[in-house]
Amino acid sequence: MVKECTELSKDSFGNPNVQEEFVRHCVLNASIVLFGRDYEGRLFGYSSNSVKFVEEYYIIYLQSMVISEKFQGKGLRHLFYSIKIPEEIDKANKLGINLSHLLLAGRTQNPLVFKFISRHLGLFPQPNGEIESSIRNIGKKFVHSLYESYHVERNKQDLFDDRYFVERGAYKAITQTGAHGVYPLGIPYCRDDDEINQYMNQHLDWQNGDAIIMLGYYNEGIVKPMFEDVQQRMGFCGIDEIDLEKDVAISYV
Repeated sequence: MVKECTELSKDSFGNPNVQEEFVRHCVLNASIVLFGRDYEGRLFGYSSNSVKFVEEYYIIYLQSMVISEKFQGKGLRHLFYSIKIPEEIDKANKLGINLSHLLLAGRTQNPLVFKFISRHLGLFPQPNGEIESSIRNIGKKFVHSLYESYHVERNKQDLFDDRYFVERGAYKAITQTGAHGVYPLGIPYCRDDDEINQYMNQHLDWQNGDAIIMLGYYNEGIVKPMFEDVQQRMGFCGIDEIDLEKDVAISYV
């Protein structure tokens, strides 16, 4: 499964430098993984979450999202989010986590992802540079939580710029040979949101592998109806569990 996901990642980003070790960490060190296959069993996407505990906060980290180039731009990214975030919220509710202590987080070099997570999920930083003071205080501790034994063993340092919520060199192993970050064929800029593009161009060193860190409180009133609408429009009809450490898979055409 890891090898299959690695090949899909190389195809999705158009980047042969994606390492199997990196993908293995995303797939096997996760609280939930979704695998999307067509009716012929071909993998067209995968997405994973992990959960981080920072002080009294329960943070759902949207760890990875990869979709085959053939299926990009068809709404599948939103469908994956609409499945995996409610799954994590349900788990948090069963643990008795107070909604006021429930946060969502992400990390990306993709302007389209930054747009969706900031504009629609309400996470920070906002494209105008706004970062709530409470989120700024949690941010550095959250990024530090990402640097568990996996990173420490590889001498990877925590280089977080809390002024702009940028992690320096987050994807350096993948991007060091190209000027367009993880996307050697060109950065997928937003065609209708220059503020998003400007924020990323101003604060990221693409070749260095810099990435935006996104963090914010979970807002059920906004997120739940939006994801219900996504699932209805996309014709989503359910999930099937598979035997990979109780991960979750979907089939979709």
